[in-house]
Amino acid sequence: MEKILRNEEDVIRLLDIAVEAGRILIENGDEVYRVEDTLERICNSWDGLDAVEVFAMTTSVFITIKFKGYPYTEIIRERNPSIRLHKIELINQFSREFCSTNMSLDEGEEEIRKINESKLTPLFIRSIGAGITSAFFSIMFGGEYLDFLSSLLIGFLVFWLLNVPKNFFIPVFIVDLLSGLLSSALATIFISMGFGSNLDMIIIGSLMPYVPGVSITNAIRDILAGDYVSGVMTTAKAIFTAIAIALGVGIVLAIYFGGYRWNI
Repeated sequence: MEKILRNEEDVIRLLDIAVEAGRILIENGDEVYRVEDTLERICNSWDGLDAVEVFAMTTSVFITIKFKGYPYTEIIRERNPSIRLHKIELINQFSREFCSTNMSLDEGEEEIRKINESKLTPLFIRSIGAGITSAFFSIMFGGEYLDFLSSLLIGFLVFWLLNVPKNFFIPVFIVDLLSGLLSSALATIFISMGFGSNLDMIIIGSLMPYVPGVSITNAIRDILAGDYVSGVMTTAKAIFTAIAIALGVGIVLAIYFGGYRWNI
């Protein structure tokens, strides 16, 4: 089967496939230059286009394709930002198959739908992962075995509480603030109970799952590559995440060390 765009309907369907793939990539933390390259390859895999232009940022994707002298443009923005590397892997696999095989537009739309509907790893498993991450970071920073156990429990509980399905929207800044507040509050409670000896190690370990490491790395990569808009936006996002976490921790520690210690 020849992959040739024959009419406006085909062009719009190809555009829909490309922008949806781009949305999934930016939502899950892929680098801007990779998003642009992937979408250009998806569009150029079909014959009949005069030109393809892709512009991606950390929050949105813009695609314009020219067909028979007329431009067609679609813009899409992220809906539920997260870090799900599995979805990036699925889109990369899809783009390779879409570009190198005779996959039809119908099949492409079906694959994108399946990727969108793919289930997440169960919350319980992800919470265990957060707890293990927290526990080993507390040890790495010099904590003891009780600090290890405290960080394990706190990491599990905080991640589970923040990711339980909700029927209402909570701003990202508030979620980040709550991660710092809950982690430090539980750490002080555990210390007061004698379940741990290094408050700082427990708090630091418990906060590691929320440190914006991917954002900082992508920001540096974008700036070095000349994508200054995306780099600055991602840097700002990382800074506000750090501020929110620090604010949550600061509130609890100000109360705990300010004469309001709780003894259990």
